[in-house]
Amino acid sequence: MKKKLLILFCSLFIYNMVFSQAKPIEKVSFDHFNTETQFSSDDLDYMEMIWWLPTEFWKIIYANDPTISQEEIDEVVSVVDNYLIAIVIKGKIGAFGGVKYESFEDLKSHIQVRYRSELLSIVEKSTMDSDLQNLLSIMKPIMANMLGNMGQNLHFFVFDNPKGKNLLPVNALSNDALNFSMDGYTVDVDLPLSSLLLEKVCPQDLAELNGKWNYCPIHGKKLTNQ
Repeated sequence: MKKKLLILFCSLFIYNMVFSQAKPIEKVSFDHFNTETQFSSDDLDYMEMIWWLPTEFWKIIYANDPTISQEEIDEVVSVVDNYLIAIVIKGKIGAFGGVKYESFEDLKSHIQVRYRSELLSIVEKSTMDSDLQNLLSIMKPIMANMLGNMGQNLHFFVFDNPKGKNLLPVNALSNDALNFSMDGYTVDVDLPLSSLLLEKVCPQDLAELNGKWNYCPIHGKKLTNQ
């Protein structure tokens, strides 16, 4: 009986994209989006961060810029859409708080990404699309300024699907499994990203709730789409 009740309770909150709506990109909260795509370990000896930059990241940062046309946004999206891009930072914290950061080559043999359980391969700079190289070279100093001293030691990693596997692009609005790992630090991304979904409405008090949910956790009522 307890097992049946547990299954029933979990089913109330099952993440089902069939009943969820994507939020207009210009209404997505960048702060909320970042909390779902930036991951930091709680290891006291290391500074470790993985920041996934899905296609929606590029759409969001340009969406409210009136100087950027939709055609220009589409051009950027076409460059990044067939890759998985992540910013990775790792450093050993010294006894007095100084950090010795690892290089791109150091991290290269430790960072792994799995999508739908398949291991993605790192795209070497020598084979990378020239437009993508230029875009990342522009973004690196911008990101470095955003992250301060730590940002001076960030590294962009670009991943492609394994040969013969038709996996990419990674869909941030899907229920697919996406996993990042670096040495002993592992992150299972909770897809779909709730920041990209329109909030659902509780019919009892009209409260707007997480777009992933199907039922109100307070009243038990089935949520409705906006």
